[in-house]
Amino acid sequence: MKNHGYLFIGLTAFFAILLLNGCGEAEKAEPPAPKAASVEVRFTTEDGVEIYADYYKGKGDEPPAVILLHMRGADRKSWNPIIDKIVAKGYAVLALDMRGHGKSTKKGDETLDYRDFGREGGPPWWECKNDVHAAREFLTGKGIDKDRIAIIGASVGCTIGVHYAAVDNGVKGLILLSPVIEIDESVVQAAASLKDRRVYIYCSKDDDRGGSPDSAKKFEEHFKGGGARVTLHPAFEGSDHGTAMLGKKYGDVDVNEQIIKELDSILKD
Repeated sequence: MKNHGYLFIGLTAFFAILLLNGCGEAEKAEPPAPKAASVEVRFTTEDGVEIYADYYKGKGDEPPAVILLHMRGADRKSWNPIIDKIVAKGYAVLALDMRGHGKSTKKGDETLDYRDFGREGGPPWWECKNDVHAAREFLTGKGIDKDRIAIIGASVGCTIGVHYAAVDNGVKGLILLSPVIEIDESVVQAAASLKDRRVYIYCSKDDDRGGSPDSAKKFEEHFKGGGARVTLHPAFEGSDHGTAMLGKKYGDVDVNEQIIKELDSILKD
């Protein structure tokens, strides 16, 4: 994995702002467990963090894979409402607890807490990209098609996913639920580097947690500027943020069904 300098510049400032205003903080209610069979797995990042995840095996040889990145303050269980539909398509799925969340709280003898991220003396948020790289390496070891990977992110998970996709051409596309943007060189350059990738963006009209239609529009502009094949969906009524959209209908739009169609467009090219 290449170490592009822009991945680091500005991310600490971005997430410091997010920390102060509470943008993207997840609700605590846990959705019902999916019916699909999973295995809890554990792997270690290149900087020594133990990451826990739920792994759902794909169908056939070298299946495409989907990596799920949750919101700030959430964990892998927040993806439960859509897991069964993704698994039914035959894709391998890895829903991880990003560092400082859920069970992924150990870095050697150190205990990580997401509430410390971005604070003075605390770890920077950009380190979460190492979690995604480790997830990708785990999936590669399970025999996935390493050139057909999709990332679905929610809130903070969107930003981490965009930054990771910028250094991994095997990520063919992203689905972003309530992406939160702060204009800085790292976010702009990462979004503008995803030429020919498919990107789908969701937001709500009254989102007051950073994932507003204005934020989504700015993301769209940067993706388009870099040649990505981007779709910005009309904003949904209400204030649902990130994974709160899963399993719901807004007018004629069934969010889960639409996401599945978009995964197919990303992974079956």
